[in-house]
Order: sequence, then structure tokens, then C-alpha cells
Amino acid sequence: MFATANLTLLALGWGIIATWWVGLPLGLLLAVSARAGRRPRLAPRQLVRPLASTMLTVAGIAAAVGFAGYFATRGLVLPDPAFDRLPEQRHGLLATCWLIHNASYRGGAIAGVALSISTWRRRGRTPAV
Repeated sequence: MFATANLTLLALGWGIIATWWVGLPLGLLLAVSARAGRRPRLAPRQLVRPLASTMLTVAGIAAAVGFAGYFATRGLVLPDPAFDRLPEQRHGLLATCWLIHNASYRGGAIAGVALSISTWRRRGRTPAV
């Protein structure tokens, strides 16, 4: 997909490909929540802290699920033949990655919607300039 051996660039590229379909609608929802309608609009700089807080919250959720998943899946052997080529001692790590992945998507979606709702409500409390 990418003509590079740089692992950082590969991770960045695949990260964008894998997540744009969640980030784009959430970004549009946040933009509408911050700018649409008659309520006083919020400038992009007014969203930096709430957005950073939301992203840190999602990272914390993913980390907590990762730690819990790591200890809960130790010794797990996946019965599906698709995993036969993966050493059994790695099955628990694969399950942990799957848990972190799902927690990130679900947590991000829920937190993104919650941020948009709180942004809309915040606009109702902001005095017009």
C-alpha cells in the first residue's frame, strides 16, 4: 500500500486508512455542534481542550481494557483453525489487541458523540458576542 519501509510512516498511513470512516462523521458532528444554528458559535480554539480531554479519556479506556485483557487472556488458546500458524503463547496477546481495538472504536464513538452533545449545550450557555 505504501512505498516505504519506515515503520512510523507505515503505522501513520494504516492508522489513517483504518480510522477515517469513524473520525470523519464524528468530526462533522462536532463541527455542526460547534457552529450550526442561531446559538453563539464556538471557535476552533475553544474546542482544543475538550477534544484533547476526550482523546485522553479514550486512550485511558483503551489502556485499562488492555491491561485487564492482558491478564484475563493469559493462557488463552483460540480454537479456530485460522490461528494454527500463530504460536499458542501468542493467542492471549492477539485477544488483548482485539479488546484494545474494540474499546478504542467504541469508546471513541461514544466519547465523540458525548463531546458533540456537550459542545451543543455549551453553546446555549455562551453569551452572544
